[in-house]
Amino acid sequence: QLMLFSFAPQVTISTDSLRQGAVLEGIAPDRPGLLARIGGIFLDFDLSVQNAKIATLGERVEDVFYITDARNQPLADPDLCKRLQAALVEQLSQDNGRDTLPTRINF
Repeated sequence: QLMLFSFAPQVTISTDSLRQGAVLEGIAPDRPGLLARIGGIFLDFDLSVQNAKIATLGERVEDVFYITDARNQPLADPDLCKRLQAALVEQLSQDNGRDTLPTRINF
């Protein structure tokens, strides 16, 4: 079986004034295609990834993305960030066997 242990995905979005963008942190169970799913959501929201730190620790993924909008501007709309977070949690929760709510969001 692919998933031996399962836990609720966590997605946090915070501002990064030093880099003039947002920091998106995602923690989820690893599975094939996970990074592609995240990338697809970034495309859907027309976001630009300025930098990323991808880490897989056993069956646990801890990824950090430094993102801006398509014009390389910081994400300034709290509603956009909430929708982005909800979309990511929904996508990361698929095949996880449970429905989860977003953990937190900071601006």
